[in-house]
Amino acid sequence: MRNNLLAVKEQAKRLERPILAHINHPNFHWSITAEDIAHVMEERFFEVYNGHPGINHLGSENPPRPGDEQIWDIANTLRLTELDGELLYAIASDDSHNYHGRDVKPGRGWIMVRAEKLNPDTLVHAIQAGDFYASTGVSLDSVNFDPKTNILEIRITGSDDKGGKVTTKIHGTLRGEEKDPAKVGKELASYDTRIIRHQLTGKEWFVRATVTSENDHPRPSFSGQKQKAWTQPVMPTAK
Repeated sequence: MRNNLLAVKEQAKRLERPILAHINHPNFHWSITAEDIAHVMEERFFEVYNGHPGINHLGSENPPRPGDEQIWDIANTLRLTELDGELLYAIASDDSHNYHGRDVKPGRGWIMVRAEKLNPDTLVHAIQAGDFYASTGVSLDSVNFDPKTNILEIRITGSDDKGGKVTTKIHGTLRGEEKDPAKVGKELASYDTRIIRHQLTGKEWFVRATVTSENDHPRPSFSGQKQKAWTQPVMPTAK
């Protein structure tokens, strides 16, 4: 992975163009662990959701294996507490192989990017800055983190999810709890409103939000899948 990413970096430098590379479906054939991802310091992006039905998004109970969201939290906790690394950002994709006749369909996952212009370089620069969120159907009006006040504000639209109920859960790892696997990426707060203003205390290594709609995904890749959105993790200003 490191060799590939270094080759991409070299090509971007040679072409004088930003190039984005990411780790895809880490649980496909259980191929990549959170520890693997954490130690590949050149990597900043991985798929928290991939629409292929065979990628084991939810993990496994027997043998016990973390789901994609847990992998994300474990990797970020290791990076911040042990490796002095940068945060890992998450994307969603549909991984569509066929448009007709098979179950690897388009339209299952994507990212929404906040950029000044709709051109490739500007979009890639915005993604590299973490100015985007991943989605499987829930749309957000805005996501903003103010490092001066340590407030994470999320505004959720009602168009894509038909105005149904949404629940936003704030996950993160607290300082002093990073060695307890049960507390890595634990739920810190929950909201059922469409405007969330979550106050960070400064005791968190990082926090992120998962917004889940009560509505089913129209093209599910696993049983019981709901529409979701994932915001990127943020680090508070310590108090």
